[in-house]
Amino acid sequence: MWQWIVYELKQSPEILLFLSLSLGYLIGGFRFGKFQLGGVAGSLLVAVALSVFGVTINDGVKAVIFALFIYAVGFDSGPQFFRSLGGKTLREILLATFVALISLATVIVFAKIFHLDKGIAAGLAAGGLTQSAIMGTASDSLNQLGLSTDELHKMQANIAIGYAVTYVIGSIGAIIACVNILPKIMGRDIHDDAIKAQAEKFNGAMLLMNDQHMALSDIIGRLYVLQKLLTKPSVKLNKKLMALPLNASKEMVRS
Repeated sequence: MWQWIVYELKQSPEILLFLSLSLGYLIGGFRFGKFQLGGVAGSLLVAVALSVFGVTINDGVKAVIFALFIYAVGFDSGPQFFRSLGGKTLREILLATFVALISLATVIVFAKIFHLDKGIAAGLAAGGLTQSAIMGTASDSLNQLGLSTDELHKMQANIAIGYAVTYVIGSIGAIIACVNILPKIMGRDIHDDAIKAQAEKFNGAMLLMNDQHMALSDIIGRLYVLQKLLTKPSVKLNKKLMALPLNASKEMVRS
């Protein structure tokens, strides 16, 4: 029975692909207090569990899907990136550069200490920083080293292993640091800082989400020009005008 299941899955590997996505987003939607795993991390965990079947995906398919992922990230974040460039964002750019350099130095040092190969080291960097793009660039770099086929496949597989092990820890660690640790160290709440930054950006205007709306409707004003002498009491005339629709024609007003 088991051999039959494995055989069928190897004939149709897309079954495990979509199963990983569906179960991953289902698991990622569960919330534990303030923590929520999310669809990406959930899909990764399910894919790691389903890897026991030993099913492989064509390298061309993996390359196309990864390219689509990078395109989607760039297409979504690109406009925001260029709009945010300016003198005020210099601090954020320097911080991002500092984090990238420190992370690179940390991976290199620990890879030397524990004698990790290049595949594991790249996977640790990709998972620890939760940056999937590192996997693609590292895999392409390994292709340029002139390694044997077996050694190349081993290192590329090690990238996925290192990534799977550290991605969840990297995601959880960032959430715990932002929600629990940094507010205590800095004495400020990240939610309050976000509200303050939003108020400064939009000059105090309230920014509504797609599913939000103002409780009070917009104030509607009406303006009428009386071209003839009033022959009716103003109270009766006002009641009549208020009863007219907003798109009332001149004939309706005159009557």
